[in-house]
Amino acid sequence: MCDECHYSICPPGCPNAEDEKPLFECVECGEEIYEGWDYYQIGDEKWCEDCIQGCKKEAQREGGN
Repeated sequence: MCDECHYSICPPGCPNAEDEKPLFECVECGEEIYEGWDYYQIGDEKWCEDCIQGCKKEAQREGGN
């Protein structure tokens, strides 16, 4: 039992809690994706929200006609 939080498995707020391990990495930037975070899966690839937003474009005709 933990002397700080009095639990056998320390919750995240306890100073003795283990570091959380990422579940995935973004294929574009390598950012670690943790449990509870939003991400996008395209085929077998996992993308973070920032990279998906960076890919967003507005369709426009070439030459401006």
